[in-house]
Amino acid sequence: MNFLLSRGIGIQIAGVGNSAERYWGMQVAGLFNYSPHMCGVQVAGLLNLLSNAKGIQIAGIGNGSDNDAAGLQIGGVGNLNWRNYAGIQVGGFGNNTYETAAGLQLGGFGNMARSSSGIQIGGLGNSSSRLRGAQIAFLLGNYSKDAAGVQIGPINLIETTPEGIGMEPFHSLGETFTQRTVKGSSDHAGIQIGILNLCDRFKGAQIGLINFCRKLRGFQIGAVNIITGPGKLMPATIGFNCGW
Repeated sequence: MNFLLSRGIGIQIAGVGNSAERYWGMQVAGLFNYSPHMCGVQVAGLLNLLSNAKGIQIAGIGNGSDNDAAGLQIGGVGNLNWRNYAGIQVGGFGNNTYETAAGLQLGGFGNMARSSSGIQIGGLGNSSSRLRGAQIAFLLGNYSKDAAGVQIGPINLIETTPEGIGMEPFHSLGETFTQRTVKGSSDHAGIQIGILNLCDRFKGAQIGLINFCRKLRGFQIGAVNIITGPGKLMPATIGFNCGW
């Protein structure tokens, strides 16, 4: 185990772990690496923890940062950032950034971010309160409160207010979306592609088996297309519908 109480430049290699206050270089350990301020590479069998990082983190379980971080994070289970992250996050289970994730989040299960400016790709689903980019999910779907971009997944949901419909894995598991209605006040823009597409006010296209929108400026292509608000071709159609 190596400890550095002040500044360091170079390489730390230990069977158990490495700890340094400020470090520029590389930390390699069998179990863990820790540095409040790190610029370089951390490789650990279990965990990498830091406060402010620019570089690469690779860990068997995961990587964590309680401040802004940038670069590449690869975690066998996942990556967790309490503030902002810019770069690429790859997690076997998933990735969670409490503030803004700018870049790519790739998770076997899913990804979460308060604000996403980039691409989220999740095996099960993705959740971002503010989306500026793309969400791609394979098994369940995508969720956002404020979206401008692309959602591709079995279920795609954009809700504006807490009173609106919620995606159950990220919110309430006890209710089904058929018990609630999509209700909001802001326009969202982009494309939704999936089996079920849901949005309140939308500018763009919905392409899926079932498409639902209260106010649409664009078109719907699907087996069932529903527009409940004003400015529509028809309230419900088969094949094609549009609004203005």
